[in-house]
Amino acid sequence: MTLAQPILLLALGLLIPIVAAFLFRRRSQRLRVPSTLLWQKVAVSRARDRRVKNLRRLLALLACVVAAWALIVAAARPSPASSQETLAFVVDVSASMGRLEDEPLGRARAHIRDALRSVGPGDRVLIVAAGERPRHLAGPTSEAVLLERALERLESEPGRADRQAALRFAESLLSNERAIRLVLLHDGGEAAGASLEPSGHLEERVFESPIRDNLGLTLFAARAPEDPRSEDEREFLIAVASSSPRPRRARIRLEISGIPLASEEIAIPARAQAELALRLRSDSETITAIVEPTDGIPDALEADDRAQLELLPLAPPRVHLLRGEGVSEAGLFFVRNALSAAGVREIKERSALEPMGRAEPGDVAIVLGEVPALAPPLPTLYLGVTIRGAEGAGFPVSDPRALSAIRGETVLRSIEAHHSLTRGLDLDAVTIDAAFAIEPSSEARELIALDGGIVLAAGGVGRRRWIYFGLPPLGSDLVLRVAYPVFIANALSHLAGSSSVRLAETLPRAEVQLRLEPGPSALPEAAEPPLRLPLAPPFLLAAIAALLLGLEGFAWYRGAVR
Repeated sequence: MTLAQPILLLALGLLIPIVAAFLFRRRSQRLRVPSTLLWQKVAVSRARDRRVKNLRRLLALLACVVAAWALIVAAARPSPASSQETLAFVVDVSASMGRLEDEPLGRARAHIRDALRSVGPGDRVLIVAAGERPRHLAGPTSEAVLLERALERLESEPGRADRQAALRFAESLLSNERAIRLVLLHDGGEAAGASLEPSGHLEERVFESPIRDNLGLTLFAARAPEDPRSEDEREFLIAVASSSPRPRRARIRLEISGIPLASEEIAIPARAQAELALRLRSDSETITAIVEPTDGIPDALEADDRAQLELLPLAPPRVHLLRGEGVSEAGLFFVRNALSAAGVREIKERSALEPMGRAEPGDVAIVLGEVPALAPPLPTLYLGVTIRGAEGAGFPVSDPRALSAIRGETVLRSIEAHHSLTRGLDLDAVTIDAAFAIEPSSEARELIALDGGIVLAAGGVGRRRWIYFGLPPLGSDLVLRVAYPVFIANALSHLAGSSSVRLAETLPRAEVQLRLEPGPSALPEAAEPPLRLPLAPPFLLAAIAALLLGLEGFAWYRGAVR
């Protein structure tokens, strides 16, 4: 216990005159009376009440002393002893944490508020939000106002959380702190990035979602059909995923400013995804897709039930398709189809060894097979390329020889789901037989990593902009899915800024399906915050003193104490 004004404790000397006043008795007075017969009867009853009267006086004395002591100590402003500890909270803000108070994020927010009531005056608190990128919300600080504002800004984000990156970020903010207690609050869902590394001061608290059944949109895209019947006809591609261990049924509605445009019912297999394609005529610039269950099963999340698509008329670029050695006709067939589905109308196809010819502003190059000796003078997409020998001047990485083959079974390790290149690109159920990983230069953006390394990266500026995708056309069954032309359209849009395919922002499939982190956690569980009285000690002592003085005054008024 510490005191803000310890000098005020000198006022405890006032307890001496209070005790003396209660011990002081008035001197008895002698009176002459004609007869003592009546006084003899009264004396018997007074003798019996003397012990009770003395007990009342003693209790009154005790109440006055305690009340005076409480008032003096309250004036000195006591507070709990400080441990000089820095308490850091790293909160998962992925979409599966929800938004309501009874959902995991609301319960995590309440846990932090309970913990703030138990910190000492010298303790400090840090709050970090763990999303796709960590966000510093407050601290280390002891200012209650700043911490409350940080809790109000603690909202879920449309993506997965990189918890390991957030923990490292929090530790960097705590580098100058002495006593550290780091607490990770999450829902147990699958995280992006590397797995957690246990440390001595790291604890975790898991708030599982009360409902495990969920339906949500994972893809909402629109493109111009290959054989349009009118200028305003569009083909809409919609994918719905389910987390339920049983088959589900749902209705998909397309609306324009609340006016129904189309409605279709769809069946979703257990813990899987279903796709729907619709051809509709629409001259509106904004289309909204809504999914709602029709089987009566509650839905865990609301954030994934609606997506909005902006239909801006942009012309696709002209593509220079450069074929290196070792490219099969089957691989070319899938790439041509994907380009056609992405709205490309002009493809200049030639060998990578031949001169490119004239290129116009806005053109894009796609390289298949072996990398050419010289990099194309255009924004370039490299699709599952290889490098022969030590030469590779046409490959924009720090060390071209760092290209490694991934053979056999591999799994997805991380994906930056909200980059423009990865929106709508779902690799969860893709069978990968062969892939190529690279070690990109430090200025490149790493977007997708498999167990064998980085397979999607982007970098460069202007005409030197490039994208590397390490899955060759025949190295997986991705080319058989709607996600492949969507990725090609994303790449063209990223490189040239134009495409006929438009994508709405949706949640990653792992978040919609509420996937849990595999395996048990090796971190210790965070303890419950200790129970604290809602009033600070000075106010509590003052309230006790007022109550005792009030009882003392009432007893004196009733004549119980004289």
